[in-house]
Amino acid sequence: MTEKGRVLPQRFTEAEAAAEIGISRGSLRNLRREEKIGYVKILNKIYYLPEQIKEYFHNQRVEPCQTTAESRDTSKDTGSNRSPAGRPASGTAHGMIDPAVRSAASQLARETFR
Repeated sequence: MTEKGRVLPQRFTEAEAAAEIGISRGSLRNLRREEKIGYVKILNKIYYLPEQIKEYFHNQRVEPCQTTAESRDTSKDTGSNRSPAGRPASGTAHGMIDPAVRSAASQLARETFR
């Protein structure tokens, strides 16, 4: 005998496991079908072990991004109000678009928004 006189390890029913995780039973069933959470099947009954619930939680962890002083500024190619671009991106400088193409695009935009 182990675990305070129990022969079997502690286990949760579907309703208990869903409540423990804080989701609906349907969501838990979907996680099981998608093989995102482990389970134990005895005849036609589904159970969840504490380790399986802990493993699911561990797999859902998202670590925060590590930022540096350099990464807080936007890319040098695109720039921002705080950090202007070193050079304009290709094809975006003033006067780079052919006037006929610009006029045609403008006309198309006006017709589109009417």
